[in-house]
Amino acid sequence: MKSLFIYLCIVFSSVLTVFSQNSSHSIIGTWIGDLHVGATLQMIFTVKGPFILTGTLDVPAQNAKGIPITIEQKVKTMKFIVESIQGRFEGEFKDSITLEGLWRQGGGAFPLILTKNDTIRPALLRPQTPKSPYPYMTEDISFPGPSGILAGTITYPDTQGPFPALILITGSGLQDRDETILGHKPFLVIADALTKQGFAVLRLDDRGIGMSGGSAEFATTQDFSNDILAGINFLKKHKSINPKKIGLIGHSEGAMIAQILAAKYPNDISCMVSMAGPGISGAQIIETQTQTLASLSMTPYEAAEAVQQQNNMMNIVINEKDSLKAEQQIIDSLGHWAVKKKEILIVNSPETKAKLKQIMSPWFKCFISYNPLDNLSKIVCPVLALNGSLDIQVQADRNLDAIKIGLEIAHNKHFTIKKIDSVNHLFQTCKTGQINEYNLIEQTIEPKVLQEITGWLELYLKK
Repeated sequence: MKSLFIYLCIVFSSVLTVFSQNSSHSIIGTWIGDLHVGATLQMIFTVKGPFILTGTLDVPAQNAKGIPITIEQKVKTMKFIVESIQGRFEGEFKDSITLEGLWRQGGGAFPLILTKNDTIRPALLRPQTPKSPYPYMTEDISFPGPSGILAGTITYPDTQGPFPALILITGSGLQDRDETILGHKPFLVIADALTKQGFAVLRLDDRGIGMSGGSAEFATTQDFSNDILAGINFLKKHKSINPKKIGLIGHSEGAMIAQILAAKYPNDISCMVSMAGPGISGAQIIETQTQTLASLSMTPYEAAEAVQQQNNMMNIVINEKDSLKAEQQIIDSLGHWAVKKKEILIVNSPETKAKLKQIMSPWFKCFISYNPLDNLSKIVCPVLALNGSLDIQVQADRNLDAIKIGLEIAHNKHFTIKKIDSVNHLFQTCKTGQINEYNLIEQTIEPKVLQEITGWLELYLKK
């Protein structure tokens, strides 16, 4: 979910300091800095010359190396453009070895300071990531989706089919087919475990990411559910798949998508697994996240104020139909907040513009308006709902209780609700559940979680 972004929208007051560039400073060399986006990512830009500038980006925490970049150097600005991931760094020289500016990606703008010739940290180990050759069939596939070609990988046993199949549905933010995060590839790990147990598994690049076409700029959760529906229809026609045995596994927002589809297409979906899925509305999830995050750095009174400010903005987005009026009302609300807190709010700053763009996006309005009960109360297929006891993004007790209530309203006879002790939003065994732990933990998914899922699917998808 968008927890860090929401929290920053409440309490932001930073002002970007701009430094003039000295033409004697050389851009050639290795530039390194830490990007703070909940987790910390070390960004390593290498620029070569001297006459034609070329360069690459490495992100060790994501096992990304040698990503080509384009360099644009002007009198006062410097840009490292990474077209393949739709990101760019815009900065200016502070001195001969320091560039200060912003990393822009996906509508967000994040402060980033790059230092020349720093020490490069090695990537952490990810021992659960499967390595080829795999003991099963692997097939890269593509098919038409509502917004363009969708691409992914299907795995299935190297034996006689047809096989029961599952589609893995990624969480919020644009994800590749492995749901890669900080070097972890949780969907590859899940697909490997399930395929070894006799299931076929389809995992997809989100629209506009990896090998998938289309654009997600104005897409909502409802739109993403249509992409998965296209995946279901693809599986029905695949020679190795039993079309009457297709299930869904959704993580975080992916569980919302699974809810939507299981409620709407009961004859096409045999079961669903909700991993860190919501049972309460998107607005309530954000309110809970805000309370948790604000309490880490604020007094109880300040945290309560922050929650109220966040709720005010969400109410504007939900209730004001005119987007221009809604944006102005949010700016006014933030202005009053800043005056009250004796902070500076620069409406036209890159940070403010980026946050406003995300708050006003169709995705955000859809997310905070979404009430899982509308779909849970209609789901009659078997459901396994798992949430981690240390998940600070989708709090376990409140959401699992609400999921149970919804399924009881539907008179669902086959559901299992479990809170997994000592795991976070990614289902890693952890100490605190905080986002900055994700990168430090070598485990991708707690093995007991994999066993829980495969054991349950043996009962409800293979029978």
